[in-house]
Amino acid sequence: MKLSKKSKLIPVIIFVFFYSCNSSSENNSVSEIKSTLDSAWTESSAEKNISFKVFINDSTEKSAGFGYDILMNDQRYIHQSSIPAVNGNQYFKTEDEAKIAASFVCYKIQNNIMPPTITINELDSLGITFK
Repeated sequence: MKLSKKSKLIPVIIFVFFYSCNSSSENNSVSEIKSTLDSAWTESSAEKNISFKVFINDSTEKSAGFGYDILMNDQRYIHQSSIPAVNGNQYFKTEDEAKIAASFVCYKIQNNIMPPTITINELDSLGITFK
């Protein structure tokens, strides 16, 4: 029996919710979330050639951080230089946070969750920090 694409998302949401409510070490939960998202969206990567690249924002500001590009068939599909859903130009503070967000967007695209936007609640659940 083949699961629908929406039913594949339910375990990921439950996992993210569980770890966002858990009081365990933040570094552990972030790496576990990233690992789960990476494995979830790469399961069907043969259907769509989707990948991401994390980059350092070129800026003279001390607060410059990271962003990501989502690539489809090696062509840039999304360019995200700042944290989505957050007012202003706030950048991801770490490369890991940018990778987690990019993995989540890739997962949404892979499972036809369109548009593949990220909400404030999802950022919080993913452990991404912002002001």
